[in-house]
Order: sequence, then C-alpha cells, then structure tokens
Amino acid sequence: MERLTVNLIPRSSRALERGVELSTDSKTVVVNRALQLYAYLEEAWAAGGEVVVTEAQGATPTVLKVF
Repeated sequence: MERLTVNLIPRSSRALERGVELSTDSKTVVVNRALQLYAYLEEAWAAGGEVVVTEAQGATPTVLKVF
C-alpha cells in the first residue's frame, strides 16, 4: 500500500465530503475510487472515446467534459 499526502483546494475538499456523504464510505475509499475512475476516463479519452452521462431517467445524455 502506498501512502500519499495531498493538499486539496476547497472545491475538491467539498467534493470529497460529498462523496463520503453519498456513499457512506471512508475518505480513503472515496479517494481510491476517484483515482481509478480518473484513470479510466483518461484512458477512454486517450483512445479517442467519449463518456456520456445521463443524470436522471429520461434526461438527455450529455458528453462529459472535465476542465
């Protein structure tokens, strides 16, 4: 296991807290899942793919963009 110390900007800190609230997982689990998802998304984009998200049933799908 690798140990890492990070400095989170306020927006990221709020996102971490929200992830913990929504999942009831620990901060460690939420960060690990986020990193795995980030790597997956980067691989998809690097291969020329796109990620489409439908936020609610019946909603119009939108292409995910990360800035």
